[in-house]
Amino acid sequence: MGGCINSSNPDDCYDTCYDSVSSRMVENAVRNGTIVTVAVGNCGPNPTSSCQESGNESISWPSCARGAISVGNTNDNDVISSSSSRGPTDGDSRTKPDLTATGVSVNSTSDGLDSYQTASGTSQSTPFVVGASALIAQKYNETFGYFPSPARVKSILLSSANTTGMRGAGYSQRNDVYGSGRLDIEESLRVINYTRNGTVSTGESRVYRINVSGETRVTLVWDEGITDSNDLNLVVGNLSTNFTNPSSGSDNVEGVIVSNPASGYWTVYVLAANSTNQPFELASNMEIFDDLTPPSLVMESPQNRTYRYNVSIHINFSTDGTNQTIWYDFNGTPETITGNGTFNISSEGTYTFTLSTNDSYDNVNSSSVTLTYIARPGISEQSVDRPVILPNETVNVTAIIDDENLNETLVSITFPNSSEVTAQMVNGSRYYFEFNQTGQYGRYNVTILANDTEGNEANASLQFDVKLPANFSMSASENISFFLLYEGTENQRDSATNSTFYFIVPESLWDMEANTSELTLHFYSANISGSTDSTLSISNVSGQVASQTTLVKGFAVNLTGLDFSLSNMTFAFNQSLVNNASNLLMYKCSDWNGTCQGSWTNDTADSAFNATIGDGNVSIVTEGYSAFALVETIQAATTTTISTTTAPSSGDSGATSSSNTTTSTSTVPQTTSTSSTTIPETTTVAGAYCGDQACQPNENCTSCYADCRCDDKRATIFETASPVKRKIFFALLILAVISIFLILFRLGVRDRIGRLTQKTKPKFKYDP
Repeated sequence: MGGCINSSNPDDCYDTCYDSVSSRMVENAVRNGTIVTVAVGNCGPNPTSSCQESGNESISWPSCARGAISVGNTNDNDVISSSSSRGPTDGDSRTKPDLTATGVSVNSTSDGLDSYQTASGTSQSTPFVVGASALIAQKYNETFGYFPSPARVKSILLSSANTTGMRGAGYSQRNDVYGSGRLDIEESLRVINYTRNGTVSTGESRVYRINVSGETRVTLVWDEGITDSNDLNLVVGNLSTNFTNPSSGSDNVEGVIVSNPASGYWTVYVLAANSTNQPFELASNMEIFDDLTPPSLVMESPQNRTYRYNVSIHINFSTDGTNQTIWYDFNGTPETITGNGTFNISSEGTYTFTLSTNDSYDNVNSSSVTLTYIARPGISEQSVDRPVILPNETVNVTAIIDDENLNETLVSITFPNSSEVTAQMVNGSRYYFEFNQTGQYGRYNVTILANDTEGNEANASLQFDVKLPANFSMSASENISFFLLYEGTENQRDSATNSTFYFIVPESLWDMEANTSELTLHFYSANISGSTDSTLSISNVSGQVASQTTLVKGFAVNLTGLDFSLSNMTFAFNQSLVNNASNLLMYKCSDWNGTCQGSWTNDTADSAFNATIGDGNVSIVTEGYSAFALVETIQAATTTTISTTTAPSSGDSGATSSSNTTTSTSTVPQTTSTSSTTIPETTTVAGAYCGDQACQPNENCTSCYADCRCDDKRATIFETASPVKRKIFFALLILAVISIFLILFRLGVRDRIGRLTQKTKPKFKYDP
């Protein structure tokens, strides 16, 4: 077949493929199991028939159909005929022809009876492919007991095609001139043994193995409907290189040809870029296998661990017996072995050891470990259980010491007077040594020593102090659970549950923990020396903390007689009391005496403490204790100012104005006016409060000095005073004025009386 079926409308030859009834008929036939072979036409660069188009994109219908096996025309030297139509298909750019066959100067029958003629064209090459397809179907049925699908026949023909001619023309892969190559009937009958089929959906893959020994050809064909656009991809590769030859997204064929490949087992991947349970056919000119299961491998040694001795490291493993080769790779150097063995490490370091095995299909199974080699013994987790003690108390020195050839473990302790004692450590769950020769005050230096039979040595250093005794007592306002901890550790020195307790401890810095029924206090680096008497009182906070807030929970903590560097307080609160957790803030009053004598500040404005508010709990880090309060800010009301200007009516002497201010929840008084009304609206920021470092419209120097600072320092002192203090100030001022008046009055009266007395006094003359 070839050319245009309807010569009266030659444009139809090159319209969209499935505009043609014959193309749709081909697809229906293929769907029903018929192998359809079609000539591509003679409209190549030098057409031999009347063509609407020639050269590229000159594939005729119905050879453009996906399911058709489309055939081009070559001469006896495998050179493409200049008249053979070229692809790709018009409109969707699919690769056509599928393959070529000899079609130049073919001795064929003529129109006359019992006569022959020499003819050329794709109509002469196509019968060869038709015959080959019939032979393949027959041989396949004889071999496997059933007839192959049209798609499987097509994959066999394309995978067995001879590529000599197309390679000579510069084509290394399936193309729009030769397709996959020239028909090779003998090879196709061999390739029927190397096929696979399956289904695949988007994101899935199917994997096969092929045994490569020369030029390798693999073809993937899938049958799809006229309107379908499934997209499958074919990848062929070995451990170092993958090969692929993507086709048009509308194509239903992909082929990969690998020239001069390395011999061995390669992997074939069928990948679904876009499909749903799409059936496919796969064929190759190389033997193909389904078995991708590698041999089992269990590596028992070496292990992920540290080796500390200079001996051979054992390689112990087991397999299922299907392995062909076993090898290990240590530090980049592969070594083949036949069974369990050993290897050596010459220098300290961290290494990767990989043991691998494969089978006859080159399925590989590997297992890797990371091992560290240290020539000296390992000492870890060394500690002294009590870093500071009183005279004649006992300390326990412990450590983990690791070396499979361990020879000796010693502990050397140097006294404050530089004398020294050495003893053997005892091996229990870990190595330990109890030491009680602690009668001297000062620093004791501890050295743990270990050596192995190879002469490798290791050591680790520790220390502890013997200090003067100090008396520590604490009186609490309620029963507390108290724990005295060595600084920087969770190790307890003493503990008590009471409202009053007393300890004798070494002078040092200590960590402490105090628990009540409602909160937990931690003190870090608390200084205990001499006689330390401390008191701890805890009470609840009540009342108003800041404007536009409600109190959720608060505590006042008063600690005297104890210096510490930092403290942490945690407590829980009832979340049902909170409307909006994002509005929670933590406040602190630094001057507390039953009530806040100063001002409340939140943690954003006070660097001396920091609060973390969680779900139902609060954690406060502070440098000093006082009162702390968890509050929730109240949504501020919206304030609307209505300014109304009324034009003067007849008889009025001039304009009058009035201003009415109300909250947004009140009713605005109505004012009759003939003029326009301007309503400026001012909204207080939600969550505003005294102490937020922003002076709100409803705040001033008197109500919130923290936010609204005044320039007049004298007025500031007065305005920020409490009402009681202001009354006292007024009383003292009045008393001062009265006192000054009385003093002046008394001085004035005395002076006046004196002058009057001098005027009335009689004059005497003394005459001796």
